[in-house]
Amino acid sequence: MTGRSLALLLVLFVAGIASLAGVFGGRGLAALVLVGTALLGAVSALWSSLHELASEDVLEEVRELPSLARVATDDELEAVLRALIDLDHEVAVGKILPGDEGPVRHELRSEAKRLLQLQDARIRPEARERARLIVEGALASASQEVTS
Repeated sequence: MTGRSLALLLVLFVAGIASLAGVFGGRGLAALVLVGTALLGAVSALWSSLHELASEDVLEEVRELPSLARVATDDELEAVLRALIDLDHEVAVGKILPGDEGPVRHELRSEAKRLLQLQDARIRPEARERARLIVEGALASASQEVTS
């Protein structure tokens, strides 16, 4: 059954109910049934269109979330890794005594580990090992630059 035939059937049904209401309850009741039905139809049409618009926007936002989360995680990871490098540099130049950086280093490493695990969960299993090697290489070369 198409939407047009369903609408025609609904109009005929409401007209029949309004006729019965007019016969048994008078013109006032028939008018009330017609006005109420028209109001209900208008609210229903408005609700349907708003629901359709909202659901499309929400779906678009949901589709964009993984890419936004990846960018945020990448930026956070880069900031944490840079903080670790800066910490190594400050220890190397004597701004921080060796051994005093322990709690800060532990916190930064824990945060880096958490961010790497988030990224790791999102990538394919065969790419995980490659990503781990790249990160380890970057950390090794960065720590060599600091100590040189």
